[in-house]
Amino acid sequence: MNKEHFQILLEDLYEKYNHTKKSDVPNLVEKYNGQEFDAIKTFYFKYNFKSNANYDQKAGTDEYIKNLIVNYSNGKRPIKDNLNPPNPEEESLSAIKKGTEQANVEINNVSETKKEELLKLADEKIKSLVIIIQDKEKKLEDMIQRMDAMIQEKAQKIEDKIKRISEESLELLTLNKNSKVEDEEHVEIRINLDYAETDIELPKEVRTMATGTRFLMLDQNKKMLAFEIKDIFCDYVSITGKFIKEINIQRI
Repeated sequence: MNKEHFQILLEDLYEKYNHTKKSDVPNLVEKYNGQEFDAIKTFYFKYNFKSNANYDQKAGTDEYIKNLIVNYSNGKRPIKDNLNPPNPEEESLSAIKKGTEQANVEINNVSETKKEELLKLADEKIKSLVIIIQDKEKKLEDMIQRMDAMIQEKAQKIEDKIKRISEESLELLTLNKNSKVEDEEHVEIRINLDYAETDIELPKEVRTMATGTRFLMLDQNKKMLAFEIKDIFCDYVSITGKFIKEINIQRI
């Protein structure tokens, strides 16, 4: 895949999932030149989650990404095509044109006595199609208004969630500053990892990550791996004077 096709693919991805970051594309093209698969895999991991309005369950799989690379390398743009469905108004206008042309053919093939009747029929068809267009325009306007309301509602929920997370993070930082819960003399950390293909060294930050946290890393062979903190269990009973913190990590 050349740089031009790679850039078009990234632009279409950001246009669908996060158009505000579209300006990052040139830098990403240079950074991931020759590593297009990893770049696209990372993008879907970051943006294609269930709460995203454009979430696609099939997107992000290895086979899906390979097909994207093949299509864009051949000049096709399936992501952009799916973002631009046929315009209802254009379809209706095309139907009007087709109906008018058909009426004109009929007029040319009949006697003069039938022309007036056919012209009247064509006029009725046009009026009927105009009504259809007006109805479609009204439905389209209503749909846009509903989408705007939904977007505003989702944006407010995201803003509230960010605010809540910020408050919780501040509270957690304050708590950590005023107490020594993670002091090695009082805490025993146990990490359970369901991945044993190669030896990997997990980042030390997993000790303080919360349940549901997802993260990317490379193994010793520079292979990209994705993990998620599935659950955390704290045991204050087994060892006197200490508590055991078990962190269960799963590859995704």
